Amino acid sequence: MSRPIRISEEGHKILVELSKEEKKSMSAVLEEVLLAEKKRRFFESINAGYEELKKDPTSWQEELKERELFENTLMDSVKEDEIWPIEGEMNDKTK
Repeated sequence: MSRPIRISEEGHKILVELSKEEKKSMSAVLEEVLLAEKKRRFFESINAGYEELKKDPTSWQEELKERELFENTLMDSVKEDEIWPIEGEMNDKTK
């Protein structure tokens, strides 16, 4: 269900412009922008957490040691000649 919202004249002009450029409805453009902003904030908070962790050298070293443990498990079930395509890509061995 859609709900009306108030938006400034300048915001509306931008929304109309983006809608025309993308050839999408204003609602679709607005939703994409909101989801992108949500994603940006999520990763920003993760980065801030790592920056905070780096301020404590002991905790940061523990983090790095833990990462080393996971590096050993990444290829556990992958065969040596197995090729993993990048999402959406196909090559001769994956067709």
